[in-house]
Amino acid sequence: MDRVRGWRGWWPFGLLAVGLVVAGLAGLLVPHEPSGHWSGHVGSGLIAAGQLVALLVGGVLARRRLSPLLLLPLAAIAAGLILEVVGNLRVATSIWRTPYGDEEVARIGSSFAGFDAGHALAGQGDLLVVLGGIAFAVILGLTRRVGAGAAVAGVVLSVIPPPWILPGCGVVFLLACVLRPAARAVGSDPVPGPPGGSVRATGRP
Repeated sequence: MDRVRGWRGWWPFGLLAVGLVVAGLAGLLVPHEPSGHWSGHVGSGLIAAGQLVALLVGGVLARRRLSPLLLLPLAAIAAGLILEVVGNLRVATSIWRTPYGDEEVARIGSSFAGFDAGHALAGQGDLLVVLGGIAFAVILGLTRRVGAGAAVAGVVLSVIPPPWILPGCGVVFLLACVLRPAARAVGSDPVPGPPGGSVRATGRP
């Protein structure tokens, strides 16, 4: 029974898989041939969209445990993810289904309408996601909503993996930490005693 309770305590970390699942399902609706620079941006946009879903789900579930101060970096991260989605899809549509690789696109990409603007927009989103993730981790650590180790891990995961590969990983991890119930040792609850706080020994004559 205690083992079952222990496993149940880890369910919030399923949030880490939400973004990948959403991106994978959405990717089934997008053509993949011919592959090229455009398809990479489609994948990045779908990952950002999936992470946005994970962020929203985690934020809603943890809303009663988050202070108003924490909502500011969360909003910044959400805005950054939206910029990543829009920027990446703008780049992808500008060179839609072309076989150009990274080297070719570096030479001729600027000639396509929306190519440079999309990259700039996605870059702004990357910056917001990273800075917002670090701020979220620092505030959680300072307010002791999570342990110091979790806060440090959140900062690291906000930078590694980089935001153009798996954005918002740190904040999703930290939301899972906030949602995870505190572990309680078996038998740690105090046994209530009689009123007055003392027990008088009795015995048989």
